[in-house]
Amino acid sequence: MLDENKKSEAIREQMLAVVSHDIKNPLSIIQLEAQMILKLAERNEQDGFKERIKIQAQRILKTSERMKELIADLLDRHRVADGLSSIHKNSSRLSDIIRNVIDYSTLLVKERSLKIQFDSSFEDEVEIDQNKMTQVISNLLSNAIKFSPVGGLISISLCQNGDEVLFAIADQGPGIKDQELAYVFEKYWNGGVSGCSETGLGLFICKTIVEAHEGQIHVENLDGEGALFTFSIPSAFLEGQKNWIKDKKRKILVIDDDEDLRDVICWALEKAGYSVHGYGNPQEALLGLEQGRHDPKLMIVDFQMDELDGFEFIQAKRQIDFEGISDCPVMIITSSLEDATFDTGAEDLKEILPKPLDLEALVEKVNQFLIH
Repeated sequence: MLDENKKSEAIREQMLAVVSHDIKNPLSIIQLEAQMILKLAERNEQDGFKERIKIQAQRILKTSERMKELIADLLDRHRVADGLSSIHKNSSRLSDIIRNVIDYSTLLVKERSLKIQFDSSFEDEVEIDQNKMTQVISNLLSNAIKFSPVGGLISISLCQNGDEVLFAIADQGPGIKDQELAYVFEKYWNGGVSGCSETGLGLFICKTIVEAHEGQIHVENLDGEGALFTFSIPSAFLEGQKNWIKDKKRKILVIDDDEDLRDVICWALEKAGYSVHGYGNPQEALLGLEQGRHDPKLMIVDFQMDELDGFEFIQAKRQIDFEGISDCPVMIITSSLEDATFDTGAEDLKEILPKPLDLEALVEKVNQFLIH
């Protein structure tokens, strides 16, 4: 029993160390972005001020979402023995993940006057765990930033290599001692040079995730200076999955006269891989549908709108003489189920979602309806 307790305690400690390691990077970015927003607010620059604030707020939102996912991992009761949760694959563009990681590392890069060059000749979707693959890219880029000299160049590439997709990242740092190369991906390795982390878990995490994707990860020193990290994962998947991807891409119309809520819903659905078009005015949405500008697979409509309420909108769209429009499925969002009267027997009314919205639940509902 004592041995079992020690084993359980060791697993918990390792799990906490893993999450602690992965929280440090996004937390630093949140702090830097918040500092930048404060500086901009103090200067009170009017020209382009709103757009800059919006961009940095989006970065904060994306990064905090990643922290939320890591915390969820911490609370996952179905941990494997190495402290990492199981892989949940879906169809995602690895190139988009890379661009997102580069984007929310912008301030860290600027602080060291670094340059990042990203070349991608592979823009297809592959079956990956998006959150876990974000961890891999973030860890590798974080190490490259940490050990690059001021003003240095970090080169990132993504390409097709036979039946695999190959990712590579090279820095101009001190490289890795030859005698240390064989141990770089071992648990708790900390060589004090390019590729290491304070806990010695960063590259171990990368290896575990890549291998869970049936891939391989490798490191070597470059001629002159710097280290080159590469990993490859399968790029091919079943034809049925390709058809699923094609069908998933999309469209979804979001009709809501609350600009903030509409933007957040559109952002969440776009992040989930859907093509989304938002309308603040339901009359304009109906005009766009009447003119054949949209062929949506789903409409998400707010019930409480000034121009038309959600039920009136549904009645109007049923009169549009375009295939797939009159019977297009609708999800209604409402702040008051009691005050709203719904045509619950209608075939096109698929879901009534109460406010305040849970974005994760909304995306899950959409996935269940459009994918399954």
